[in-house]
Amino acid sequence: MTYQALISEEDLHCPVCFELFTNPVVLECSHSFCRTCIDNCWNGQFTRICPVCRASCLSERPPANLALRNIVENFRVRQQSNVEEPEQSSQESQERESTQSPEERCATHGKRFFFFCEDDQETLCTVCQYSKRHKDHQLIPLEEAAKELKEMVRLSLWPLKEDLMTFQTQKDECLKTTQHIKEQTRLTRDLIKKDFEQLRHFLRLEEAARISMLEDEAEMKNEIMQEKLEDLSNKIVSLSNTIQNRETDLEREDIQFLQAYKSYTDSVIYSPQDSNVLAPDSLIDVSKHVGNLKFKVWEKMLGQVQYKGGQYCASTKPWTKLYVKRKPHRIRVCLNNNNKELSFYDPFDMTHIYTFSHLPTKKLIPFFSPCVSDQGSNTEPLRIVPVKVAVTITPELAD
Repeated sequence: MTYQALISEEDLHCPVCFELFTNPVVLECSHSFCRTCIDNCWNGQFTRICPVCRASCLSERPPANLALRNIVENFRVRQQSNVEEPEQSSQESQERESTQSPEERCATHGKRFFFFCEDDQETLCTVCQYSKRHKDHQLIPLEEAAKELKEMVRLSLWPLKEDLMTFQTQKDECLKTTQHIKEQTRLTRDLIKKDFEQLRHFLRLEEAARISMLEDEAEMKNEIMQEKLEDLSNKIVSLSNTIQNRETDLEREDIQFLQAYKSYTDSVIYSPQDSNVLAPDSLIDVSKHVGNLKFKVWEKMLGQVQYKGGQYCASTKPWTKLYVKRKPHRIRVCLNNNNKELSFYDPFDMTHIYTFSHLPTKKLIPFFSPCVSDQGSNTEPLRIVPVKVAVTITPELAD
């Protein structure tokens, strides 16, 4: 019963003939064979190699494996004694078979895996190694392949973990950028409102338009940041799952690990260089919204009140477009205090231009401005020409 706890029945079979060992010998690589089987394998071969691990053997006459021979003999004796108890023997055999996972045996030949094909990335049994499919392929022992590939996967996890940290850092920077965009939006809105305080009448519409442009840009760039956040989150989850799965595979049995290892080459590994969070156009273009804001809006306002291409406007609310027969060089201003009217004429032929009615009863102070006529410069100076003033007194006022 002792040898059964230390060695399985399959280990008592020769890997060449698949029968119980007969006069077993041991090679320098520690693998054992029937003496007749190993002699037949080496017959006519110049180089003697192990049929299992392909290791070179220098000894022409391998020594006998006495310990294995004794175990096999004891096993044969026990088999003969168990003929009288076939049912019990069958049950014990089934129990031994049940302890081995189907994944540990070749699905084609039913034998245990001993080799790993580096060309096909597959585990092989002692029969598979002689198939034409794996002819001239690089075969190595199962344990050696598992050890080597586990080390490779273990080393490959370091850059993946570094990439995971990089993605996490980029996500934090993306969150900070989103918060900074919100802060920029708030500050820029305050600057725009402050500038528009001096331009209330005409500038109310302009103020709303500028804030709308800012909000549109902020919304667009926030959407970009949200897409980047979602993409980074997906990459972090995917990469975390990949790392967790591969770390789990490292804890599995060698065969299970090697069978899962082939799928590693088909998986897509993301790189932090694929994600550029802090692009030059990620933030709000503050200069576009507040740079020279007063001058730009003022220049835009002047385009509606000054002469450009024969267009004239009166500064009413909304602006009133005026039509004149020719470009006036002089403007006559007439104030009718009784009717509370202020009229403008072309003194050349006294053509009426426009009249402001319903003037306020409070004190009026005249204000003259040539504004901007040619790229910020006045082409002609503004001059006030004096005229004769006539005062008419009615009889009612005289009394």
